[in-house]
Amino acid sequence: MKAVYNGPVKAAMSPNNDEACQADSVSVIIPVFNNALGLENTLASITGQQAPGRRLQIFVSNDATDPKVSEVCRRHRVSMISISPRRGSYFARNRALEHAQGDPVVFLDAGIAVPPGWLQAALQALGDADYLACEVDIAPVPRPTAAQAYEMKHAFPVERYLRTQHFGVTAGLLVTRRLLAEVGGFDERLISGGDLEFGDRVHLAGI
Repeated sequence: MKAVYNGPVKAAMSPNNDEACQADSVSVIIPVFNNALGLENTLASITGQQAPGRRLQIFVSNDATDPKVSEVCRRHRVSMISISPRRGSYFARNRALEHAQGDPVVFLDAGIAVPPGWLQAALQALGDADYLACEVDIAPVPRPTAAQAYEMKHAFPVERYLRTQHFGVTAGLLVTRRLLAEVGGFDERLISGGDLEFGDRVHLAGI
């Protein structure tokens, strides 16, 4: 599964209880910090996608409550959680998890653009598993510099991350409610590295 990027303790989280969770829905969570254009691209790519037999819930965590992000959310008619002051993407993801009711939960980053049919294909690929890491490609740029060319080729070696470090990046990640009930959410004290820390707990739990 490919998406394109344009641009040590259990986490504190209060997940919805089983009665509140809705098996007939899928929740998409997108944290964003001052990146209204990236969010616009992401929402344009995901809002019209179909999850056969399920409703699509989209939650944007507006970290630092950027008014431009708020406007993008209003225009696309998606739910927004306002966070002020800025607390970081893992804190933002956890706050959205407290509102999301779907199963599974899809994590995307602002700036990710998924191709048509991606959501349905991702759900089929998840199958009976609890954790699905998606490939992420860097969007090509004309006449790239040497550094840009290297980044386009090597920025997100997700397969290697899974094989050697047991994690996938939250730029494109699907997890089930069963997994979240077992390991909790993200370590919201972290500003970076939370993808790896979360994956470590999933691996140590034997999932």
